Amino acid sequence: MGTRTDDDTVTVTMPVRWLWLLRIGGAALGFGAGFGVAPLANWLVDLTGSAPVRSGSPRSCRRCGRCPC
Repeated sequence: MGTRTDDDTVTVTMPVRWLWLLRIGGAALGFGAGFGVAPLANWLVDLTGSAPVRSGSPRSCRRCGRCPC
């Protein structure tokens, strides 16, 4: 059994102003997120007391400062 497709094509367009608003808005959100991620991550680590670290990570743990937990 075959599938049937329409031969009529439909073109969907957006006003150019909307495209520029999406670009500028996305850039502003990304820029803001770049400044907000580090403080949020630090707050979460301070709240929980630790964060999971990959095994064999070169970073040392916060408790003893020596072991790569």
